[in-house]
Amino acid sequence: MNQTERKSLAGGPASLEAAILGVPHVVVYKLSEITHLIFKKMVTPEQAKIMLQLTAPLEEIVEKLGMDNTLVEKHLQELFEKGLVFPTKKGWRL
Repeated sequence: MNQTERKSLAGGPASLEAAILGVPHVVVYKLSEITHLIFKKMVTPEQAKIMLQLTAPLEEIVEKLGMDNTLVEKHLQELFEKGLVFPTKKGWRL
C-alpha cells in the first residue's frame, strides 16, 4: 500500500495497515435493507448527524452542526434512553 494513495476499504487487516502507514482511507460497510429500515425508525436525521460527530466535544458538535446546545443535549438524552449512546468521562460515545 502506497502512502500517497487514497483507499476505500472493507475493514480488517487492510484498514489497520492503512492507519499504520498514514494512508487516508474510508472503511465501507454494506448494511442490509432491514438494518437500514430499523435504524431509520430509531433515529431522526438530526440525531444521526449528532451520532456521526460523537468523537468531538459537545461544544464542537453544537458549533459544527449549527444547533442549539439544549437541542443537542435533548437529542443525546433521547439516544441514551434508546440505548444508542452512552455518557463517558470524555463525553458521549456510541
